Amino acid sequence: MSYDMKKMDVDNWQKIMASSRYNRRKIMFHPFYNKSKFIKELYEMQMHQKLDLKHPKTFSEKLNAFKLDKYMLKHYSQYVDKNEVRKYVAKKIGSKYLIPQYFYKKKITPADLEKLPKQFVLKTTNGSGTNYIVLDKDKEDLAKVCWYLNWLSTIKYGYIWGEFLYNKIKPGIVAEQLLLDEDGNIPDDLKCFCFKDDQGIKRKILYIERVIGDERARIMFNEKWEPVEYGCSFEKLNITIKKPQNYKKILSIIDALSDDFNFVRVDLFLVKNKIYFGELTFIPTAGYLKFDRDGLDLEWGSYIATKPSEGDRK
Repeated sequence: MSYDMKKMDVDNWQKIMASSRYNRRKIMFHPFYNKSKFIKELYEMQMHQKLDLKHPKTFSEKLNAFKLDKYMLKHYSQYVDKNEVRKYVAKKIGSKYLIPQYFYKKKITPADLEKLPKQFVLKTTNGSGTNYIVLDKDKEDLAKVCWYLNWLSTIKYGYIWGEFLYNKIKPGIVAEQLLLDEDGNIPDDLKCFCFKDDQGIKRKILYIERVIGDERARIMFNEKWEPVEYGCSFEKLNITIKKPQNYKKILSIIDALSDDFNFVRVDLFLVKNKIYFGELTFIPTAGYLKFDRDGLDLEWGSYIATKPSEGDRK
């Protein structure tokens, strides 16, 4: 989720932090508990069925198995770090597709924000859903904003839903240019599930995500930009969206950013006929995407090779 936080939600994050601290203590110090049991416990609570970590077959099972993959834990934090991933993107497709960045700092102060333009975005490098949009700097309590982002950066995010690769990221905060569409609104996200199976066959499932108030709605497409119903429990966005004029270029960028992985979600912004990189996500919805149609979870699982990244292992 890229552009979804425009207000402070201290109470909610206090609950999340308390849960993270509790889970961390339990995993580290309980004699009969470990990360594997934690993942299985969460999965059963969310999906209402047992998790097979030894022989994962469904989409949900494979994403949860990835949470414990040793190679992924060792190497993948660089791709989900909001600052470090920029190096990978620049290498793969060029720096012109990166959102202009004002700074990266371990901690921020009001003096840092005073130097920024009227509008900007703040992101913690090691979190998800911890982006803060500043629409008018003059209307913000900058000291409170700094306290809030510095506070959020202390979260051990991996102990919330078991995405332990986030715990490997050095806490920090980046400030970026705020992207706005032609009407001055927060732009839609173009997101693409990128699959590669054991035979090397690639597939794409794309969707547009729009933030509406505190909710997000989606419309899904196949690779030909034909609207399709994939049976996911996404809130539906019932509108018509024309295929972008630079769609071939969009697909080539998605291919370049996903080629090293057997599964990744590539997020882009399309603003005024320009393409900007958003983020890479390896375990979308924390691995708990609900499916409305029987067999679809298994079908999507068959699209993903057993390991998260065979290309990097060679």
